[in-house]
Amino acid sequence: MISIIIPVRNEAQNISKNLSHLQELRRRNSCEIILVDGGSTDNTTEIANNLVDHILKTKLGRAVQQNIGASIAKGNTLVFLHADTYITAKQLLSIKEVLKKNNISAKFPKN
Repeated sequence: MISIIIPVRNEAQNISKNLSHLQELRRRNSCEIILVDGGSTDNTTEIANNLVDHILKTKLGRAVQQNIGASIAKGNTLVFLHADTYITAKQLLSIKEVLKKNNISAKFPKN
């Protein structure tokens, strides 16, 4: 499974469009989507609620947000995306296949 971790703050204008194309992978359990909000004052999390698997709230800071998301990720492949970055299902599956084909893996201890 691929875990897609998206740090956000005030992304209400973009978030629905950028998540909607990942829904088929999500329905097939090929990916999980983790949104980590860093203090949005708009309705980013409300819009994303039905389009992601997890919404976490933390203090602002991309590294903090990414680490919080990674700490609950279930996937063996982590993909970190900006909220305004568009990635297709085909591209995600290509990442997965390249890693599998080339027997690439890395394990990090959990704190």
